[in-house]
Amino acid sequence: MKKIRTVPGTFATALGISVASVGVAVPANAAIGDCASGYLCAWVDTNYNGARLQLSPSNNNWGIWGQSTCLKRLTWSDCASSLYNRTSATCFRLYDAADRTGGYHRISPGDTIANLGTWSYNDVITSNSAIAGSTC
Repeated sequence: MKKIRTVPGTFATALGISVASVGVAVPANAAIGDCASGYLCAWVDTNYNGARLQLSPSNNNWGIWGQSTCLKRLTWSDCASSLYNRTSATCFRLYDAADRTGGYHRISPGDTIANLGTWSYNDVITSNSAIAGSTC
């Protein structure tokens, strides 16, 4: 039996549909240095360990991206434990509810957070907004 591999956004691209938000899940044990320039990256474990999600720009619901190691929902919603804002001029607001609502924390360009538990925000983020500018 032939296996088919799906690539997020490929079908929409083939149809000429523009996808406003980008989220790419990558294999486990992706290091902090693997976060591409221009993205916000989230990891399932502290200290930038485990599976990584790469985001740009705003995203209404992290739950649209599956993540089998996130036992709470099996998605990225309420799953992030560390973050890296690898942008030079984009501030991100990280919300605890879908549709960019609820409480939030900010992460400035270039900032890293090895343990979201220090913010009492471990496994809490559900959506984000991107704000142009180097100050939050």
